[in-house]
Amino acid sequence: MKLPMKRPALSRFLVPLCMLVCCLGLLPGLRAQSHLLEDVVYLHNGSIIRGQLLENVPGSHVRIGILGGSELVYQYEEIERITQEPSPYRNIKLKLYKDDMPVTYRQKGIYNLFSLGMGFGENEWGGTANVSFQYRLGWHFGQYLNAGLGSGLDPYGAGLFMPVWAEIHGDLMQKVVSPHYVLQLGYGIPVEQSWNILVLEGGPLLHAGVGFKVNTRRRTEWTFTWGFKAQHTYQERREWWGPNGEPVISRGVRRYQRIVFQASIGF
Repeated sequence: MKLPMKRPALSRFLVPLCMLVCCLGLLPGLRAQSHLLEDVVYLHNGSIIRGQLLENVPGSHVRIGILGGSELVYQYEEIERITQEPSPYRNIKLKLYKDDMPVTYRQKGIYNLFSLGMGFGENEWGGTANVSFQYRLGWHFGQYLNAGLGSGLDPYGAGLFMPVWAEIHGDLMQKVVSPHYVLQLGYGIPVEQSWNILVLEGGPLLHAGVGFKVNTRRRTEWTFTWGFKAQHTYQERREWWGPNGEPVISRGVRRYQRIVFQASIGF
């Protein structure tokens, strides 16, 4: 016996998502990366200060601005030498709040992302909203491509799932606020089931979303996306009690479909 299901029409989810993707495709092309030099002050005590030289009074002192907005002052007798060297970060200065603020973009290397999501869909009893948590770890190839793995916790009407997946995501532009995309493919593993579920098996999952990412003066990144998530399951559930006192069991496949809003912080 197939499970009675109330599935939201797929078009209700895919049409807004496709419209958003098309709008992003009309945005200007990718902006080239620029590599800037930075001022470096070497002190006699072995310290190395990197930033932007704001004031240099020969024989007296220098004043240098460092990442984060702080300013440091050193006397000339403390200084071994002052040079200019390539910056370890890619910096683009943008006009914000009447001041030029340097924005730091992540170099190649490992990334960590913590995500909190809210999923909206339907179950056996009508509309529902569920909170999910994710941790994602991977390799940052560049501003436009990241690849990695992830896991987390996703609650559904039948129980709690621990999904595992592979993902790609990245920016579409190199700006303080950039359009962003994410695609995840994996498998959902049930770890806890509801009282009326006799058998619960996991299955493939898909999550695709678009949104925007906010780059900051430090290496912290904030990402906000809207997307579509689908989770495949097999269920055997106790539906009701029959006239002879025996439970009525239904068996079949159920696919949970959700529109998901997700907020992430990355390091």
